[in-house]
Amino acid sequence: MSLFSKAVAAAGLLLVSFTIQAAVVRTIDLTPIDGTTLSSLTTAGGLVFNFGAYGKGRVTFTSLSNGASFSTLFLVQRATTVVALDNGNQFLSNNAIGFDVLGNGSSFVINVALDAGVLPAGSIFEMFSLDRTNAAAQYFLPGPGMGAVDSNQLASDGNIPLIAGPGGVFSAAGNGVSAGRAWDVGGVTSFSGTFSQDRHFGGVGFTIAVTDIPEPGSLALLVAGLGAALATVHNRRRQRDRTKA
Repeated sequence: MSLFSKAVAAAGLLLVSFTIQAAVVRTIDLTPIDGTTLSSLTTAGGLVFNFGAYGKGRVTFTSLSNGASFSTLFLVQRATTVVALDNGNQFLSNNAIGFDVLGNGSSFVINVALDAGVLPAGSIFEMFSLDRTNAAAQYFLPGPGMGAVDSNQLASDGNIPLIAGPGGVFSAAGNGVSAGRAWDVGGVTSFSGTFSQDRHFGGVGFTIAVTDIPEPGSLALLVAGLGAALATVHNRRRQRDRTKA
């Protein structure tokens, strides 16, 4: 194998090793910005938040039925947990929105949208703490823009499995508070899902996470490494050509 071929192969291995490593999927900061507050979730325009490098986005609760209202809407700060997802990515969760919805038989649609662009591959939406008793339960139906559900039960307030029933509606497998599940929302501009319940419960939560963008320093090191490898090949070839001459 020529020196040039070896250098290209080494550069290729470096690039592959850089690209196939598991991505870190991290919850975004759901703190309201641009004058919105958590109560903006139920108003036109919704709650505005920051996706960082992916721009601004918003969450809106619409289609409230049966006199549904919210006694509390709150930011949830959880201890950082790391979960290995089915696709090999690492999910780091420490930030969520919780809500306590009033009204028996109430339901509403959770809408999430970027102002521009699309959510990066690997992004997820997590729903957790759906409660169940002998008499009633809370449910979540994934909607447009939401892809496959991860098979892992994610760390949340409860430990009851969250499973899909008839029609693809998710609820706690038994009495108690459910663990969380993650749905793939990468590659879309917006997505939505429907929350419903048989009667009033409290403590439901959700979070949104996106894949980390590679640090500029990491990309710079990769480019510099490739450049150095090619420069070495070029210099050695020049020296060899001069020697032959």
